[in-house]
Amino acid sequence: MDMFGKKRVAFVLTVVIMFSGLYDLLQVVNANGIAQIVTENMQAERGETVTIPVSVENNPGFMGFVINVDYDSRYLEPAGVEKGAALSGTFDDNSGINVGAFEVLWSGTSDMVADDKLFELKFRVKERAPGGSTVVNLSYNQADTFNENYDNIIFECKNCIITVLGEELEGRKENAVRMEDCSKTVGQNVRIPVMISQNTGIMGFVIHVQYDVNVLRPVSVERGELIPSGSMFDDTAGANSGEFRVLWAGDENIVADGSLFYLNFEIIDSPGDTQVTLGYSAKDTFDNRYQEVALTCGVCVIHIEGESSSEKPTEQEPSERPTEEKPPEEPQSKNVVSMSFVTAYIGETVKIPVMISKNTGIYYACMKVRYDPNRLKAVSVDAGELFADESSFLEIADTGSVGELEIKLSASKNVTDDGCLLYLTFEAVGCEGDTQVNLEFVYGYDSEYEDITLTDASSTVSVWEKRTEQQKPDSSRPTGGNSNTNNSQPVVPGSKPGQDLNGKLKAPARVKVKSLKKKGAKKLQIKWKKIKGVSGYQIQYALNKKFSKGKKNKNVGRSKTSYLIKRLKSEKKYFVRIRAYKTSGGEKKYGRWSAVRSCKAL
Repeated sequence: MDMFGKKRVAFVLTVVIMFSGLYDLLQVVNANGIAQIVTENMQAERGETVTIPVSVENNPGFMGFVINVDYDSRYLEPAGVEKGAALSGTFDDNSGINVGAFEVLWSGTSDMVADDKLFELKFRVKERAPGGSTVVNLSYNQADTFNENYDNIIFECKNCIITVLGEELEGRKENAVRMEDCSKTVGQNVRIPVMISQNTGIMGFVIHVQYDVNVLRPVSVERGELIPSGSMFDDTAGANSGEFRVLWAGDENIVADGSLFYLNFEIIDSPGDTQVTLGYSAKDTFDNRYQEVALTCGVCVIHIEGESSSEKPTEQEPSERPTEEKPPEEPQSKNVVSMSFVTAYIGETVKIPVMISKNTGIYYACMKVRYDPNRLKAVSVDAGELFADESSFLEIADTGSVGELEIKLSASKNVTDDGCLLYLTFEAVGCEGDTQVNLEFVYGYDSEYEDITLTDASSTVSVWEKRTEQQKPDSSRPTGGNSNTNNSQPVVPGSKPGQDLNGKLKAPARVKVKSLKKKGAKKLQIKWKKIKGVSGYQIQYALNKKFSKGKKNKNVGRSKTSYLIKRLKSEKKYFVRIRAYKTSGGEKKYGRWSAVRSCKAL
């Protein structure tokens, strides 16, 4: 393979590695917030062993997991993994087998539902470790992380930054990535230059940024003077609470010293001091020979002096750029819609989640999506988890303009959670290169029929030619999408056969129930025969045959052929039936109910 081909492959791999876990974020939102796998930052001397607790917060309940642990072998060597007291069942790891990465595996017999410690990671800091900080990166295999219904569980994973204490080793020349301390007041914005010195040459990086969410709110990330315009530069600021990543990939080395990027934060609380900490992913930081580049990452201390006043800061920020920025306008601080960078091979599909944060409430919203029809072909538009209940309504209309769709979302009640509004699925049909998908808000209102405003958003789709099987991204997880979300039938006007473009949607066939059995205390399991071409199934159960007493409904995805009904009343007889449904163009058509089955719960 020529050098240009290697560049493209390395770039794709870098982007996939960077963002493979990102779009799983913010998808599971329960009453307490986002389900998270969390760690703690550490400091250690060379030669010291550190113990990193890994815990779960806002636990939705799960019965098994496979968690991936990536680390920089120049800094660390694994010293063991210990199971947390909250776990019972099979627990194992393969640390020490491969250098730089290993897996931690657990499976139990019932859901773990508590917020507690899962396990502890132990690492020894090497005697010749570079100075600065290194990242222990956590991710998970979604297909192997499930609850007792064998539904996939989605988590946001927090990483651990380990800072190596002590002076830099003599004779070592490291690429130093630093920030300088500064002073600000509550209510002001702070602009932090991230500088590189002793630069030995770098062509791409993934740098982690951690901050205190109670003190700072990320506003934006700007490319620095060293990063060429036109090269790929992106960030995930605002996607996670307390942490985000900054990614760059170029075509040639940058060898000068100077600014890589600028971090912009709003100071929202707590006079005193707070820190912004940097770390980096070793496997995603490289030079033009695709050799890993070591970075020595620093910490910035922000001295917060009190309430906002008309006085200027006592210290000038270390930059020739203006030290002040205007606070963001109100529409930017509420109902923030975001779409992230994704990749796709020509001829394959890519799913783009449309996320909302700082949600003030949505009852109805109309949006337009614009894309280049010479580069992308619209395949489907699916409602996100926030509008997934059967009372919600999704309508997709062809505006008459090529490359433009109008989308209308409505709910049965005010939607106030943060999470996913939509999934946009496109097929890459053009040539290699980057293209944009733009989403524009038209109008909307909340349940009080007060007007709302959503920010516009855009996604860069990086399109590549298909190469060997070894070079393809993992097809088990849709790029940029939520692999726990089932693909529905295409609904976009002008797509392939199988869609209804005239409002005539054929009802699916009647479902045949295979069995209804007791499955432990207060549980029944129903199994049925799968029907092709449906969008999902609705299960209904009640305490009488007329389904008028204690009736409950449950929708499941089209790939399911069984479901475990839980939290039933002991020694009560339940009547259960199931039907399939199809969706297209905002319409949902149900098939006939199956024959009624009954069984007494233990």
